[in-house]
Amino acid sequence: MVSVLESYGFERWPALQESARKVTDSMQRAMRFMDSCKEVILIVEGMPMTAQRIHRQAHTYGELWDSFGDILHQRHLIQVFPATPELDEEPDLTRAFEIILGCMESILTALGDFILAADRAKLYPLGRAAENLQTQVSGDMTRWLEAAKMWDEAGGDKLSYEKWIMEFFAGEEG
Repeated sequence: MVSVLESYGFERWPALQESARKVTDSMQRAMRFMDSCKEVILIVEGMPMTAQRIHRQAHTYGELWDSFGDILHQRHLIQVFPATPELDEEPDLTRAFEIILGCMESILTALGDFILAADRAKLYPLGRAAENLQTQVSGDMTRWLEAAKMWDEAGGDKLSYEKWIMEFFAGEEG
């Protein structure tokens, strides 16, 4: 006798495993690397408001990987949490922006790969749900690109930038 789960077509799941692992990994790295950037920006650069915004953004990725896990759980897939490396540098703010934006780009790429894998496996609802996460990360990236541009234009004036970033993110949750 074949069980319901055995006949349900679980042969499609292995095609999603590696791409799903990469999505979670990219979100974990983003949180860890951005938290590391926050530490340096707070302590070394002396920019508490900027550090706070980086920290808040970092922790959205914990929520995001939970949301991604919920997507996987729709089809009883297990979310894997791979080990993540430490950030091996103490970046100034310009480099921190490169790291932050690079993390966001990695998440978008991993989500794109997962969406393609879900579509190839004919698991369209999973792909569409992941697209919603892509949209969120893309919106975050737009805000941080603008923040990076303003830092370039501030010419290293930390006090003015701290005031600007408080106003820029005013009213946002987190």
